[in-house]
Amino acid sequence: MDKKFVVDEEAFAKVLGFDSWSQLMDASEHIVSEGDIDWWISRLPDGRWAAWDDKELAADRVHYADTREEAIEFHRAGFEAAELPSECWFLGEDI
Repeated sequence: MDKKFVVDEEAFAKVLGFDSWSQLMDASEHIVSEGDIDWWISRLPDGRWAAWDDKELAADRVHYADTREEAIEFHRAGFEAAELPSECWFLGEDI
């Protein structure tokens, strides 16, 4: 399987190290909602964190981070660059 072009939810979960989409979502926090696109951070089975969105489920669209805070900071930078309204930020904490 070419990991750059994953579009199936189950296959995407497996690329991130999970057995299923359900397990991935259980390990994930919803950070931003931008229209019909949701941004997530996930604690991976190997201990790293992933920052991703569901616009296009592809391995090359995942940002890997060593800590939860780094994953949040990655999305926060994108959030600010996109100039999204504050109600789109779901985390409920500032960093």
